[in-house]
Amino acid sequence: MLGTGILVFKQAPNGAYTGSTWSYKVTVNPNPKIAPKPSVTKKAENMTNPGAPVQPGQRVRYTITAKNEAAGSVWNAVTITDRLPACLDIDEGTLRLDNPSEPLKGSLKAAAGSAAPVLGEYRLSAPDGEGRRTLTAPAGRVYGASTATLTFECTVQADAAGPGIASDLANIAEATGTRPDPEHPGKELPENPEPSDPATPPKSPTVAPADPDVKVSKSVENVTTPGAKVTRAGDVLRYTVKLANEGAANSCLQNAVVSDPLPAGMEPVANSIKLVSADGTEVAVADSAYDKASRTIAVTAGDLWGGKEVVLVFDVTVGKEAMGANNVNIALAHGTVPSEGPGGTPADPEPGKPTAPPADDPASFTPPVVPPVLVGDDPAEGDVKVDKTAENLTSGDGKTRVGDEVRYTITLRNDGAGTAWMDAVVKDVVPRGLEPAAGTIRATLPNGSEAGVADDAYDVGTRTLAVAVGHLYGGQEARVEFTAVVTEDAVGADIGNVAAAVGDLPSKWNPDGGQPEPGKPFSPPSGWPVYEKDRPTVESPKAYPPGDEKVTAEKLARTEGEGGDDEKGSEKTKAKPIAGTRLAQTGDAALAAALPLLAAAAVASGALLLARRRLRRER
Repeated sequence: MLGTGILVFKQAPNGAYTGSTWSYKVTVNPNPKIAPKPSVTKKAENMTNPGAPVQPGQRVRYTITAKNEAAGSVWNAVTITDRLPACLDIDEGTLRLDNPSEPLKGSLKAAAGSAAPVLGEYRLSAPDGEGRRTLTAPAGRVYGASTATLTFECTVQADAAGPGIASDLANIAEATGTRPDPEHPGKELPENPEPSDPATPPKSPTVAPADPDVKVSKSVENVTTPGAKVTRAGDVLRYTVKLANEGAANSCLQNAVVSDPLPAGMEPVANSIKLVSADGTEVAVADSAYDKASRTIAVTAGDLWGGKEVVLVFDVTVGKEAMGANNVNIALAHGTVPSEGPGGTPADPEPGKPTAPPADDPASFTPPVVPPVLVGDDPAEGDVKVDKTAENLTSGDGKTRVGDEVRYTITLRNDGAGTAWMDAVVKDVVPRGLEPAAGTIRATLPNGSEAGVADDAYDVGTRTLAVAVGHLYGGQEARVEFTAVVTEDAVGADIGNVAAAVGDLPSKWNPDGGQPEPGKPFSPPSGWPVYEKDRPTVESPKAYPPGDEKVTAEKLARTEGEGGDDEKGSEKTKAKPIAGTRLAQTGDAALAAALPLLAAAAVASGALLLARRRLRRER
């Protein structure tokens, strides 16, 4: 090992001598006949986001290594220089040199004035014609099989990325020095290895743009009837999608694409697709931008820099298939976010070109957009039908008894293709002898969704159960179900039941009118006679529970325990009638309200009786 060290000898104590230690300062000089084998290498790494492309504002650490691989040699007066990229600001407080051959390990300080730096110092030159500054740092001597390592960090300038700006991060380091002249002791020969290979952080030959702040919005208007509050089959709708980058000027959404999956029944109008690019140029987009298999329009939007936007416009024709379909629609923005991309300068692809619908996750998407409510044609006579069935949930022997629970299902359907029944309401006037049970009313809406319906759907006073089910388009159906408890009033009575449905014809429907909320109880503010006066109504055939058309006294007797096991009815009613619950509450309240009156009447009667007795005694 070359250099100066301490050589220590120790003698252990024995019977004649005490222990002893001898220390000698020893210097091992290099052999001037052994030529050094120097080299210089450089490494760069992203300290802010390791492994990702370098972006404006991020920090890069550089490590420069000057190495001598020839054992027994020395490389003298080594000086490391680095011409830094113009887009970097060096943090001088991070400059550090580690050279065990000197020895030196620690931070460097700037050389004073215009003096050349010495070991432990550094100097930064003024920017040259390309804006690059040169770092110079003496490293001293480097013995064979040893290294001198210089490290420092830089910050990428904010303007290192932008439209047309490709800031190069590649740079090289150099190291110069000397070696002893083996033929002329005391003299030195130059020893300058090849510069390092160009060094860049991973994925960063150039500075990548900052990440964008992507915003996308969408609107729809009726071109056929501007300002219309309804949409009809055959109407042309115009969709406008705006894709904006609201990020800083040095941010970019690379290779941006706008895509829009169209709802069923919406077909693009030929030659209607247009893109207004970021520079304001309107580009006519080929109809092949619409992929029929996925029903998606996809158009390239180029590289979208901060503060810029593109606008995609296209028209669609509304077909009858759209009636009753899900007309909600969103647009999506795709592209490469620089921190997640391959790095390097954006390729600036041409905007306004058809492209395959992207399969990756979108960078952003719009809130759902829906056109004004779709209305079909008026249904023809017989298109709208209502049916009602009954099922005994308590007994399966085909008979119905007092206390049994009967499940009623009312089905409303529209068989008229391309037609609609607006704001449909299912209505059932329940006969005496049947009491709807609490918590059993459910609705299945035309779109297939199910909802539990509040007990308020049953009006105890009028015995009317009514539930709104929304717009019913051709080919759709809605259902309302409820369970009823058979009471003693059913004995000897006709409990056959007719369900009805009320709706609006599209030709007369008012979109601004008060619309019943689907899946909710409904009670017309002005009463049923007024509500039904100008609206079409359809009725079901009369529906009976299983068995005879009437619940007989004989069945009542068996329900009370006189029948056999094979005809045993419901001995314990599980369901609780809505009317029973409310009547009990109403009765309690009425009794509470009547008590003061009864007490007052009792007092008055007592006073009157006492007065009569006194009158008799006076006589």
